[in-house]
Amino acid sequence: MEAFIMDTKAELNRIIQHFLDGTATPEEIRFLEAYYDHFEGREGLMQKLSASEKDMLEEKMEAAIFAGTRKSRPVRRISYLRIAAAAVLVGVCITIGLYFAKQKGTSAIEPAPQSIAANDIKPGGDKAVLILADGKKMILDDTQPGEISQQGKAIIRKTSTGQIIYDLSAITAPGSGPVSYNTIQTPVGGQYQVVLADGTKVWLNSKSSLHFPAVFQGSERVVTLEGEGYFEVAKNAAKPFAVKVNDAEVKVLGTHFNIMAYPDESGMKTTLLEGAVTISKGMVTKPLQPGQQAFINGSDKIEVGKADVEAATAWKNGYFKFDNADLRTVMRQLSRWYDMEVSYEGSVPKDKLSGKIRRNINASKALSLIEGTGVRFRIEGKKVIVF
Repeated sequence: MEAFIMDTKAELNRIIQHFLDGTATPEEIRFLEAYYDHFEGREGLMQKLSASEKDMLEEKMEAAIFAGTRKSRPVRRISYLRIAAAAVLVGVCITIGLYFAKQKGTSAIEPAPQSIAANDIKPGGDKAVLILADGKKMILDDTQPGEISQQGKAIIRKTSTGQIIYDLSAITAPGSGPVSYNTIQTPVGGQYQVVLADGTKVWLNSKSSLHFPAVFQGSERVVTLEGEGYFEVAKNAAKPFAVKVNDAEVKVLGTHFNIMAYPDESGMKTTLLEGAVTISKGMVTKPLQPGQQAFINGSDKIEVGKADVEAATAWKNGYFKFDNADLRTVMRQLSRWYDMEVSYEGSVPKDKLSGKIRRNINASKALSLIEGTGVRFRIEGKKVIVF
């Protein structure tokens, strides 16, 4: 069984367009059927459209139908009236849905049970603690914008949008001297962005930390990561940038990449979006090209393959993306963001989930997307029980 999670109107529009232009996958076609079936019997939905909206929809669908007859690729026949009705529902009904397909037949979307909705958990947000060289801790989400501290020759500023920036603009000469190391930590349910002294931008996911010098000196720029971070490294051919993760190292000159290395995951994943990096572990070093992902699972072996770049960086862009993921994998990501403990009663369902969930919705809505595969949830304080 595979679940198809759809969390935005744009996603539903995209699937409908795939159907109309003849490129819909079997899963997308079954999703549209199930989506329409779920709302077909509800009274008052179609009446929410104005006359002009109905006319516009009819014109667009008629044009799409005629355009579709010129496509050479065969498409399974589905009532266009049914798809039109589904398209109508995009704008007037819901922004969250769940579809899952069995080998025979389909199942409709099911609402979240009362036990979930009544005991809700809010999503995470921009939360972090900055630990200065002298051990002083600053709770960044409580800190007002402006200059908040100074470390060596770096002025630390918080922007109005919540970034932390290490500003060297006041330096007249680089000079040398003792290096001040800082650490920024995000809690469970937190995320944050920091701009390092060299201009490198780092996004930290929940339950992560970055240890770095306030000012980079010497021939290399070296930082240490725990958890997950997305890097946009400022180019400097004379001073390579390196990220140390446990006993592995990712070295670059200037590039965009994501590293996921939570201790409760199966291994470390480095996903490259732009530029080039090398991954080293023990005596093994491998290059990585854009669109590739390196995986290290505890040994010195480094596996390189094609990456799902969107899935790897979805957290940075405000959503989760799963591609045939098992339930435990999904729940680990949700637990870090919603700051909730997950426990299981009975056997864990083997269903595979695919799709997207926004990170700005409450836990009850996120969990309701997973229901329908036979999985049920209840929330007890900060604990979510899967049964």
